[in-house]
Amino acid sequence: MITDNKIKKILKLFFSFDPIILILLMSIGFFLRINGLKSNYSFWTDEASTARFSRGILETGFPKISRTNYKENTYFTTTYFTALSFKILGQTEFAARLPEVFFGTLVILIVYLLASESFNPVIGLGASLYTTFSYIQIAWSRQARGYVILEFFFLLSLLFIQRFLKKKDTLNLIGVLLSVILSCLTHPLGLILFPISTLCFLTAGREMPSYFIFSKKFFVLLLLVFSFLIYPLRDRLLPLLSQIMPRLRNGVNYVPYYHSLFWRQYSLFSFMSILGLFKLFLERRKLTFTLFFASMTVYFFSICFLLFVPFEKYSLVLFPLLFILTSYFLFEISSMFTKNHPYKEFLFLFLAGLIVLNGNKFTLEQNNFYTLNYDMKEIPEINYRKVYELIETKIKDLDRTSIAVVEYSKDIPAWYLGEGNVDFVIRNYVPHEIEKDPDTGAIFINTLKQFEKVYNTYPRGFIVLIEHNFRYYPEGLVSYVRRNLELEFREERADFSTDHNTWPIELYSWGFDK
Repeated sequence: MITDNKIKKILKLFFSFDPIILILLMSIGFFLRINGLKSNYSFWTDEASTARFSRGILETGFPKISRTNYKENTYFTTTYFTALSFKILGQTEFAARLPEVFFGTLVILIVYLLASESFNPVIGLGASLYTTFSYIQIAWSRQARGYVILEFFFLLSLLFIQRFLKKKDTLNLIGVLLSVILSCLTHPLGLILFPISTLCFLTAGREMPSYFIFSKKFFVLLLLVFSFLIYPLRDRLLPLLSQIMPRLRNGVNYVPYYHSLFWRQYSLFSFMSILGLFKLFLERRKLTFTLFFASMTVYFFSICFLLFVPFEKYSLVLFPLLFILTSYFLFEISSMFTKNHPYKEFLFLFLAGLIVLNGNKFTLEQNNFYTLNYDMKEIPEINYRKVYELIETKIKDLDRTSIAVVEYSKDIPAWYLGEGNVDFVIRNYVPHEIEKDPDTGAIFINTLKQFEKVYNTYPRGFIVLIEHNFRYYPEGLVSYVRRNLELEFREERADFSTDHNTWPIELYSWGFDK
């Protein structure tokens, strides 16, 4: 007969392998994230931007375009890691994406540590299980765009904040400062950590001895770090700050978008996370409740009310927090049904495993490509590489100064053709008084007449039409191009993408032999 004591011994033996299970999850997570990337499938627009400025670091030591001296003053951490990867492996799409693979794998570890120290190691395993197989986590861990790097340092900051407020030691305070700084230098959304850490400190600080003396030192230090970070981020923040109050007064917000994402797409995790927060509140676990509640509400408010546009990528940081709170609530449910019997850990892991195996928002398959449009169709996944290889072939032995290249994107052609080879950028929303793009030096085209002038002036040229961007084209441009220019290439969807990812692209030329 199996007694409770024997069950406890078996469970103790099983959970003594936590580190091994975690290493196994991280190994699987790494494989899912890196599989297929060596095929070097095409960048999408934002990835090309990261790659360009990282290439600039190798050329000048700073993320800038040497031709125009235009600097990227925001995503320092991502561009420097990418430049390092370029230095070691060469300038390829694979090398550009590799840093995100490593950080996306490390997120699994940080989720485990944050959940374990907030609750217990079993909940940590459940949360890291979700993170390992989460489709959105895998997809964003394969992009040359630093949102998983921000996610890693953001969660690391929360971990150090919690440790510091529990132990009040210098080492964890240094950890808080360094991780917050790296978060902010990865993306301006890292600045959200300042109000979050302040709220956590105010909640836990009153239980500290010499609270008022300590609080002054803490806030002075926090203010110094904040001031240090504002200067390099000023170019991105000043326009944002100048528009915050008018936007708030006019009620501009993206609550419907994020409601659709979290409540419709991730309803199970959103619902269970809310219940988990409520359970923490009832248990009066002040620090843990404040850490998660402040992180989620302040972050959610920021992306809904303070940013210019809504995108799923901006909300990536919230998903590990949802996974942790869901695991916590599911563990409490398991405990309630088993009345704290030793089987509760197995029941919890069984239920967590069922959620993953169900397949909705998770994947166990090894794919060469994971779409960014799994939840919200918003990022064109186009085979730009094929388009620009075709252009490169046709202009290989020709004088490029006599060839016009017209595009909506300024980063894609600059990456695939080289700096200075994108001559004209289509943008109908750019004011007429702004003639050139400060980044590439390309001339803006915002009317059909301007394009006609280019067409009649240059003996040869190309124009790339992307259906997703038609709303940004001058009126009549598309029909004019289709009537008068030679169609070189058309593709409904990239060959590396999934069937439901349809992003039509057309390449037209003039002045070349048929």
